[in-house]
Amino acid sequence: MAKIAIDLDDTLVLTVELLIKDILKTNKDSWFKGYHSLEDLNFKERDAFYHYIRQTLNKQEIKTFKPIPHSKKILYKLAKEHELYIITARSTDVKNHTHLWINEHFNNIFKEIIFCEYHKSDHFVETKGEICKKYGIDLIVDDNKEYIWDCHKHKIKTIVFDYKKQYPWAKDKYPKDIQIANDWQDVLKIIENTKF
Repeated sequence: MAKIAIDLDDTLVLTVELLIKDILKTNKDSWFKGYHSLEDLNFKERDAFYHYIRQTLNKQEIKTFKPIPHSKKILYKLAKEHELYIITARSTDVKNHTHLWINEHFNNIFKEIIFCEYHKSDHFVETKGEICKKYGIDLIVDDNKEYIWDCHKHKIKTIVFDYKKQYPWAKDKYPKDIQIANDWQDVLKIIENTKF
């Protein structure tokens, strides 16, 4: 039995797609062009954006955030053989909403939901790699290359989740031991063929 961590946003739910729709609906001349444009923002703009995300996540109806296809079925299957955790870069500002969503769609699958408090005063409080080490996580599935590299540095097996090959923030030149999944069927195949 392995300990497997799963990221939440854009791994279990298409958060960025929903946020972009909301941003474009409310701010017609928005500077926001997509998640990858965060790299071009200064700290004050980034902080305002994260505040917007927290507000948006907290006001969304639980039902509008649908799980990515096949994630539910595959995670139920994996939970029979492995101990599953969520490790999310979300802050605790959206903790209640996050727990409601997980209970609605993935009830009794995850042992724990771990909030990184990742961005705080423009530095990391505790990285996903450090959290994985602390919890004894064997493998993580995440869409963000920054988090993937951090976990890889901490000797955690990694699967890059690049849904339908459409996440610019997931793309990079990875070594062979970092595997890439384009959907949840890929994730299952990789995990079934991984030696723990």
